[in-house]
Amino acid sequence: MNNLEETVRKALDSVLDPEMGVSVTQMGLIREVRADSEGIVKIQMMLTSPYCPFAAQMFADVRRTAESVAGVKSVEIERVAPEWWPEDVKKQFAGKKC
Repeated sequence: MNNLEETVRKALDSVLDPEMGVSVTQMGLIREVRADSEGIVKIQMMLTSPYCPFAAQMFADVRRTAESVAGVKSVEIERVAPEWWPEDVKKQFAGKKC
């Protein structure tokens, strides 16, 4: 992972799933962040459900946050097939309100 990829991923820690109140990175919704030497960032993102009512908001928040990182020239977001397992999240956030 190069520095720009790492910086973008850290910035995405601030983007919360509106229903869960948990970072999209902590939830594992950001599958991959790639950045080339020209500042073009490609993000693979999935949703907790294919019918997520907050999908547009979440994609917009991820795009806006990634674009705010110094050195980023453009952002492409690819929606990938869901591989999210609620059991994993339950284990990670046991005892927290979800």
